Amino acid sequence: MSSFGGDDLENILGKALADEREVPPEWRDAARAAYTWRTVDAELLALTYDSLVEAGAAVRGAEARTLEFGTGEVTLEVELVDDRFEGRLHASPGAEIVVEHADGGRTPVQPDASGFFVVEVPGDDPVRFALRSGEFQLVTEWVTR
Repeated sequence: MSSFGGDDLENILGKALADEREVPPEWRDAARAAYTWRTVDAELLALTYDSLVEAGAAVRGAEARTLEFGTGEVTLEVELVDDRFEGRLHASPGAEIVVEHADGGRTPVQPDASGFFVVEVPGDDPVRFALRSGEFQLVTEWVTR
């Protein structure tokens, strides 16, 4: 059995770490898929209304999309206007809202005392809302504009 001196091991590790390797796309996909499992224990906050699928959605001049999510005692109303979401959370005081982006980014949202909030979300990538309090942990489905 051969033994390595401290310098030999350092050289081997140095070479291994110095190689610039492209991360294979399937590894990236696997990492993203694993990351989505971090909220597996969260209950889905069901979409109960979407202005795009209602009969009146074809009316000209309607620029905003309105969504409503709900389950039990919690309701989230959201209006998508340009690059921002305007909404209201009907839940117990102190509930936290986070906008989760498809690329893994997260934007914390601070609702006021009445549950109203506005958050800027530029781009067209899908997002979802994660809600948390001591009583619940909920997520919406992914929303695209």
